[in-house]
Amino acid sequence: MFYALMGYAQAKVEWRLRAIRSLLGEERGQGTVEYVGLILLVSLLMVGMVAAMKGFNRYLSKTSIAVGPTLLKPSPVAI
Repeated sequence: MFYALMGYAQAKVEWRLRAIRSLLGEERGQGTVEYVGLILLVSLLMVGMVAAMKGFNRYLSKTSIAVGPTLLKPSPVAI
């Protein structure tokens, strides 16, 4: 009787494990997950670039205040 009960328990566990493996083994929806990951990566890069450009524009605006009037002066052109 004990061996029959152990055999039944082992068969039940094996059946459950096969069901779980079959659910985990499917690749349905895998492409969606990869596309979402790529979109998040690209958006993170864009946010980083915008943050970097804000600092760059701040530096550029300080430089253009100092250099701007020099650049706007008419240069002598030989005609």
